[in-house]
Amino acid sequence: MNVDLTLLSSEVKGFFERKRYVVEYGRDGDRISMIVRVQRSSETVRITIERVSDDLVVEGFFVDEKPPASFIPSLFGGGAFLLHKLRWRESLQKLEKEFGLFVEVAVKRLAGSSHI
Repeated sequence: MNVDLTLLSSEVKGFFERKRYVVEYGRDGDRISMIVRVQRSSETVRITIERVSDDLVVEGFFVDEKPPASFIPSLFGGGAFLLHKLRWRESLQKLEKEFGLFVEVAVKRLAGSSHI
């Protein structure tokens, strides 16, 4: 896909910043990495954008793949923590869908922007 990585990464960064996420950005050649976090939280989303041969690859790691937390902590006052984790997971699932649609539109709009 003939899309300028700098332009696409700028669009992606803006997508998250408009939603009030904090974005850390790094670039290594044809690979751009972003760590997206909620302000005052340790929860993160990782995004990579890279060119592999002639293809454009955008990956997002939204949901922690760990098994769901046990409900045992709720017996010891951990219910609020568990509720926070469940709400975070739900919000990430929604964000992942929105991000996927956003990237599709951005890639179509930026098609032909790269001068490789």
